[in-house]
Amino acid sequence: MKKSKLILNYLKYKTSKRAPVITWWQAGFFLIGVSVLGRISSVSSKQEPKELYKDEIKPKWSPPAWLFGPAWLLNNIFLVWGGRRLLNTRKHFPYRRSLLTLQGIHWLDFITFGYAYFRLKSPILALIWTQGDAIIATRSLKLAAQSTDKKLAITYIPLTLWTCFASSLSWFQALYNPDPLFGTKAMFKITKPLEEKLLKKA
Repeated sequence: MKKSKLILNYLKYKTSKRAPVITWWQAGFFLIGVSVLGRISSVSSKQEPKELYKDEIKPKWSPPAWLFGPAWLLNNIFLVWGGRRLLNTRKHFPYRRSLLTLQGIHWLDFITFGYAYFRLKSPILALIWTQGDAIIATRSLKLAAQSTDKKLAITYIPLTLWTCFASSLSWFQALYNPDPLFGTKAMFKITKPLEEKLLKKA
């Protein structure tokens, strides 16, 4: 980015601060709300999310099922912090509208992921949702870094790292597991050498 544009963004940022209009308790209620909605969309009447994840063919680098809850809680805390910073800036803050739009898409993705993966039991949809969220997170991090608000950029780092890592899991699971929703078989079969190298044993 040109030096003149960086200076302009910096000046815009310095003049965009105002007294907070979104309080921490409001942000906290929002965090609780999206967490509850995400959990509700994940729970099936027949099978818990952990059971479905455990039954699928997974790579060696896949984390235990219990880690997803704390990881997403951390991601969402940082993201709500970033959202609050954005909402409490003036409208001419650099990339404000784009970042808020991306946040809205992320929250829709987060709330509906459980339904797409755990209720519909679709590794293919899980891949689309996860890859989409990784693109959203990466784009948001780039825009936030260009806005001159370094603290805002920090709020997107956990989500970007996690979704990029989760994308590798989703690709593997979509390729090596059948998809009941679309009625498709696994695209690749597990051979003995591959099982020894990549497959995670129960």
